[in-house]
Amino acid sequence: MAICTLITLILTIGYFGQELTQELTLPFFSALKNVTLFRSIGRLESVFITLWTITDFVLITSFVYIIVNILKHISKIKKTEHIAAPVMLAVFLLAMVIAKTSFELETFTTNIALWGDFILAVPVPLVILAIGKIRHKV
Repeated sequence: MAICTLITLILTIGYFGQELTQELTLPFFSALKNVTLFRSIGRLESVFITLWTITDFVLITSFVYIIVNILKHISKIKKTEHIAAPVMLAVFLLAMVIAKTSFELETFTTNIALWGDFILAVPVPLVILAIGKIRHKV
């Protein structure tokens, strides 16, 4: 995923330049509007928007699955089917509280979520790897 993001970033900056990429709202989709396949198939942004939406659903479903399993292990519940809907509702309500406007969402993303992503991407996998090495599972 990180490699695809890096390639997308490099191609978009290479196509538009740094100044224009910084000014555009969605530079990747602006670049996609100009892409054609075999000089006959154009407007590929609908395909990428579909893939983007599907990956969002997969990501949300994965997070809900992880949260439900954590709750299952913490509270020693046997059946977790009835927990998923309240968890999704709680996450939705939390999302509505965190960012009501696009400005609040942008502020949250740049100030808080960026550090959360970094923590989940770097130290957490290293800690998990270290625990696996200590237990001789990896």
